[in-house]
Amino acid sequence: MRNWYQQTLTQPEVLELNARLGVIPQTDHLQVLVELKDPTTGVLLGQWSRPHGRMRDLETFVDWVGRTMLRAVDDAVGPF
Repeated sequence: MRNWYQQTLTQPEVLELNARLGVIPQTDHLQVLVELKDPTTGVLLGQWSRPHGRMRDLETFVDWVGRTMLRAVDDAVGPF
């Protein structure tokens, strides 16, 4: 098994961070998903979500996305 590796012990060379914000004004609904991946292997390293909010909470949701993304990268990137 030459190509096998313990993925939790190896830090990826590249990180991909995605955020998806779903907005459905007709039903007063928001939802958001943040994902951290290794794009070279497709391995999902972390995922966070807020499955429901109201349209009036849009600014709060966007702030949450930014903070969550910063924390995700901060936690995933080791010291240099």
